[in-house]
Amino acid sequence: MTKAAIKTTLKGIKPTYVSLGYALFVAVNATVIWGGVFPFLPMSFQAREITVSFFLTQSIAFMLYFVLCTLCTRFNTIRPVHRFLEHNSIGYALGWIALIAATYVNDHVLELTLLGGVLIGFNTAGFFVRWNVIFAADKERKSSVELLRGMAYAPLVYFALYLIPIAMTVYLVPLVFMPLFTLAMKQARKGHEKEIEHFERFENEAARQNSYRQVIRDYWKAAVCIGSVGFASGVMRSIAVSTPANGELVNMASMVGVLISSLLLFAIWSNRPMKINTVTLFRIIFPALMALIALMPLFGEAYLQYFAAITYAIYGCAIIIMMMQCEKAARVRGVTVAFVYGFTGAIIYAMHDFGFITGQFASELVFAGADVPIASAFVMAYVLAFAMYLAHNASAPTASGEPRADHVEFVSTSATPETRKRASAGNREGKQAEVQDRLSKQVALAAEHYELSKREAEILNMFVHGHSAKRVAEELLVSENTVNTHVKRMYRKLGVHKKQQLVDLVETFNPKTFSSKDD
Repeated sequence: MTKAAIKTTLKGIKPTYVSLGYALFVAVNATVIWGGVFPFLPMSFQAREITVSFFLTQSIAFMLYFVLCTLCTRFNTIRPVHRFLEHNSIGYALGWIALIAATYVNDHVLELTLLGGVLIGFNTAGFFVRWNVIFAADKERKSSVELLRGMAYAPLVYFALYLIPIAMTVYLVPLVFMPLFTLAMKQARKGHEKEIEHFERFENEAARQNSYRQVIRDYWKAAVCIGSVGFASGVMRSIAVSTPANGELVNMASMVGVLISSLLLFAIWSNRPMKINTVTLFRIIFPALMALIALMPLFGEAYLQYFAAITYAIYGCAIIIMMMQCEKAARVRGVTVAFVYGFTGAIIYAMHDFGFITGQFASELVFAGADVPIASAFVMAYVLAFAMYLAHNASAPTASGEPRADHVEFVSTSATPETRKRASAGNREGKQAEVQDRLSKQVALAAEHYELSKREAEILNMFVHGHSAKRVAEELLVSENTVNTHVKRMYRKLGVHKKQQLVDLVETFNPKTFSSKDD
């Protein structure tokens, strides 16, 4: 990587209060939801019965929230969900208080642990959905940058927690850390109330139901592919964290892996445009995962620990891509982002949790004299192979003329000098045309009459002057999919179905005709 590329990457990853708030949430979340490992609680508290019981209740509550979120949004009861999301900070704090109390009240340790697992799991899922909705409400490129920044800074925040005395850290979570990232969420929400509520723009209920069904058909296979990686990650973490000391080591190694993968992804994106498809991504990492699994019976416990960290790093990277694809699908298909994230998240996190449970009870899977690593390797290989079969038979989403949402597009944050020059020239031409060109005047009149946004009017002006969607994307430094999304909305507002109809309408537009009809 060149010095200029490194400079661009470091400049782009400069933190904001939004990314730091999300990083703090992910770091705190990593202390409990990563498989029942409590690095900031006494070792005497971390008996197998406690950790497994906590994880089971936490994972069930976590997934239940995603299922409820999916059902509520699917059947158009999203408003109660949003109202509930505003108050999940209270439940999250109470869950931590119950977990802290369990370390003191010897007579009710299990009951308080279960209560803490339910409250933390349910409300952690609420925070994840809430963050994803906030990211999706912002501009497409900005939301992706903030998400990547947050994931890159999360490991740094996690390691910074070790600088605080362990006896204090657990108390700071409900008293300081949770209020801080909640405040960051509220600040990020300002100015996006309408966008946060939903992206829905349907003419009737039938169109709405059809669009939601289409999302399910298009993305369930991709969710299973990422979920299979989560399953392998869950199995490996479960085996590796059989003792609290090992669990802490795996947590640290996993965080290092997340940091490396986030920085690598951000560096690639900052210096060159790219497209990522979650199914294609799975096809790429599948051979590497199978090779690592094949080595499991040959090496000792140390290998299992680092393999657990590697699989979680891959899983974490895949989750980032999945979140971006959920935002893309919500924008393009016009559905509520909470539905897309709830639906895919329910599948992915359920498979991860089932993998962890499978690893916990791996001794029950032993057959024909095989030991735990061999039995676990067999199960992981089977699940990954099944997902690969689905990936091999997965088709590209939508055949109905809708803009594609199966690819996550990354537009380079450092355009080449030629691109900048072309974009600048295009902007100058657009400004001159706005004053001198008859077509640009027609665009301005039509944009005012049909209440087009500033960006829609800009794209429409380029279209009527003969630019393709690809050329428009290059000049505006946005993804082609973003351009297609704006075009789709213009079609709906102007009542046309093809680009030529759009151009013809603008060329022949006469506001006096519409005024006389209105009179």
